[in-house]
Amino acid sequence: MLPHLRTRKICGERLGRVQAPQHSEDLVPRVRRREGEDPLALKLRAKEARVARQAANKARGQLHGAGVEARKQERLRKKRAKAFLRAGNLIPEDQDPILDPEADSEPGSEPGSDTELERQLGRQLEWELGRELEKGH
Repeated sequence: MLPHLRTRKICGERLGRVQAPQHSEDLVPRVRRREGEDPLALKLRAKEARVARQAANKARGQLHGAGVEARKQERLRKKRAKAFLRAGNLIPEDQDPILDPEADSEPGSEPGSDTELERQLGRQLEWELGRELEKGH
């Protein structure tokens, strides 16, 4: 029987072949025994593949965690900016969006750049800049 296929039996009846789950995003191929290969060499190759797979999973997990944290910080930044806008104040460090390292965005495009809050921030900045220019003249 092929190693990636297995059969299921219930009460002595054969139900048919069941396909083993396939990992479409498997970055490191699984180790298979080659014809006439030394068992120690197979064990070494398996260990290398396992270490590489663990490193890839760890990196993917860290990237995901950084993305979660960035989205959380961005939500908090937007809440602070909205509260300051309602109060008529604006803090400069809250104007810069917190970018998500996990998001696949093109350079120059920020996630949610057309939101109402950011348009209000832009209008608020223009209004404050206009007031400062009028005071200067």
